[in-house]
Amino acid sequence: MLRTEAVSRTFNMLVNSFTQKHPGKMGSETGDLTPENALEEEQKEQIKWLIGNTNPRELAKLILKQPPTVIGTFKNYSAAQEYVEKKQVLKPTIKITEPGEEDVDFAENTISSITVDTIPQSFEESLIVVCKKFLKAPIISDGFTNHHEQRTPWQKGIIQVLGMVKQIDKSKHDWDLEFSRMWNNNRFNGTARNKIIDALNANISPKNPNLSATTIERLKIYLKEVEEINNTFENKTTDEVSMTEAANSIAKKCQQIIALFTKPSKQSSY
Repeated sequence: MLRTEAVSRTFNMLVNSFTQKHPGKMGSETGDLTPENALEEEQKEQIKWLIGNTNPRELAKLILKQPPTVIGTFKNYSAAQEYVEKKQVLKPTIKITEPGEEDVDFAENTISSITVDTIPQSFEESLIVVCKKFLKAPIISDGFTNHHEQRTPWQKGIIQVLGMVKQIDKSKHDWDLEFSRMWNNNRFNGTARNKIIDALNANISPKNPNLSATTIERLKIYLKEVEEINNTFENKTTDEVSMTEAANSIAKKCQQIIALFTKPSKQSSY
């Protein structure tokens, strides 16, 4: 058996056994759980083996490639209007669609032409950074149909186990943070889209007097367009094809936003 296959199998067994006793749930982190009070000896040995045979980035990639089954819980109202905690078996079907070459090329080459003269303050720099990150982000779909009841408990279950690995690892690598960064670097992720909206709002605020009236008006138009596209994700009936089109439309807006702060020879043709 290849090493990576052994790593994936060991971690998936660990997640399943750990969440049987400590289910992933909404808002749950490791909390008061420690290796001493939460892990059996066999689980501790599995973690020590993982630490010696993989690293945070490789393990995060393997989790997305061969996602573990998590026992998760969520709270819902009963017929008597009381919160009832329900347990369920959660296993995503993850599909990763890498960004197009055009978006990656634009992010890596056009942005490098920006000079200090064209970006006088950090407001603009922050906007460029979030747009660049979005352009280079993949689309990660997981097959879950409910964010609160499925996606969040699954993610929290994974993070709880990675938190145990971090506590045992003497080198204090960010096993949980590495997975979170990779999981959240996703055009379908609400935080990634909202960062663009927040950065646009910051640029058109009175706090940033360095932009011309023309640039501010253009940014206001882009803000309205991005917000309208973003609303697609709030519609629970939206299918994956429509969500993909919406995410890629926001990427095109990112190109247009970046073009406002680049030299004329590097501006986007969109």
